[in-house]
Amino acid sequence: MIGFGIGSGTNTPSYFALRICPRAEAPRWWAAARAAASTAPPAIRSILAGRTRVEVSAGEAADALQWARAIDGWDPDRLPPVVIYPLEPR
Repeated sequence: MIGFGIGSGTNTPSYFALRICPRAEAPRWWAAARAAASTAPPAIRSILAGRTRVEVSAGEAADALQWARAIDGWDPDRLPPVVIYPLEPR
């Protein structure tokens, strides 16, 4: 379960998880991401190295998705190869 700020009076998660989406069909994105790994944020480099889930801050999540979406093969009309959970604070 996602940890929420205790005593902060908010429902903002204390962290997010960058995860691979195993149902996504994105071989072109994975190949392009591996080729560009040297420019990837640390969380994406961890995913490219074989992790399936990486805990990140909100800023790290935004950086990871911004980089991932700029890589060739990201199709906004299909399941994304990597996702952030939770998608939005509850």
